[in-house]
Amino acid sequence: MSKLSDEEIEELLEQLDDEFEELSEQSEFNDIYKEVDQIGHLITQLSLMIPAVRQRGYVHSGQMEDKLAAYASRWPQIEPEVNENIESSIDYLDDYKQDAENDLDKADDTWKNKHIDAAQHSISLFAKEVDKARKDVQSMYTPIHIGLQEVEAELEQIVWMLDQIEESQEIRLQPAEGPYAAVEAEWELDGKEGPDGILFLTDQRLLFEQKEKIAKKKFLNLITTESELVQKLLLNVSIPEIESVEHSEEGGFLGMGKADVLKLVFASSAPVSRARFHLKGQDSSDWAAWIKKMQTGNVDRDRVQSARAEREKVKAITFPEQCPGCFAALPSPPHGVTTVTCEFCGRTIQPLTK
Repeated sequence: MSKLSDEEIEELLEQLDDEFEELSEQSEFNDIYKEVDQIGHLITQLSLMIPAVRQRGYVHSGQMEDKLAAYASRWPQIEPEVNENIESSIDYLDDYKQDAENDLDKADDTWKNKHIDAAQHSISLFAKEVDKARKDVQSMYTPIHIGLQEVEAELEQIVWMLDQIEESQEIRLQPAEGPYAAVEAEWELDGKEGPDGILFLTDQRLLFEQKEKIAKKKFLNLITTESELVQKLLLNVSIPEIESVEHSEEGGFLGMGKADVLKLVFASSAPVSRARFHLKGQDSSDWAAWIKKMQTGNVDRDRVQSARAEREKVKAITFPEQCPGCFAALPSPPHGVTTVTCEFCGRTIQPLTK
């Protein structure tokens, strides 16, 4: 070590002291103990959340139960091994900790180069062993922990979506209709800002409900003094009425602040010909893939087993091509409709019987 001034030595020793304290804390594995403990709590929590969302009408992601069951069966076998590894690692690291502490005490007491060099070496070796031991332990449980956190995040998004549907005064789910996804979005109109709200995707429809606070009164046209919540269903189209979907990332600077945009073109039977949505917090590419999944019917493969029979029964419903009363042509109704009304004579038409 080159000759250092007293100020430089004092600063270096402070850095070594801080590094030693941090390594000592890491070598006690308290944070890892908490993560290991959290896994058991997550398994219990998720085992309650999944049936709850099923009870509320969420029928997709049928693999969630299987995932949780797999984690729950593996964890009792892995947990004792993890705890044993933690305890042996703490004992193993204690020798490196003691050596580093002794060398650091000498360096603090003497300020001699040889003792400072020894302290640096001991702390460096201690750091290497702490890092290796922690990684070895974490590798034993991290895959399960990450998997459980992914299920938890999915369930939290599902709960939020179901809450939004239940809070709506206008959205009414049709027979065997399963909500699939929801995202906060802005419906951009004619290239300008439009209403903010929630975009919903079910296995039968695409819906957009405006849900935003609108200023009623402002002070000096700047400060809102009174507002009201506007909540209104503005778009309701069936999946077959979606003719094309495009997704893109637009705007931003140097890759920052890009907007996820979803563009849709609808059939002539839909209430609007096209729509453009700025999604907030989700990828438009995911939404494009999900809509295609609805269009192809592949989503039903992931439907929870208990809800498949009802879905198949609804999909099997067919109607005559002409009104039996006035013989006017009848457009194909969306899935889930159990009766249709002739727009010419007003007759209520029942599905065909097989």
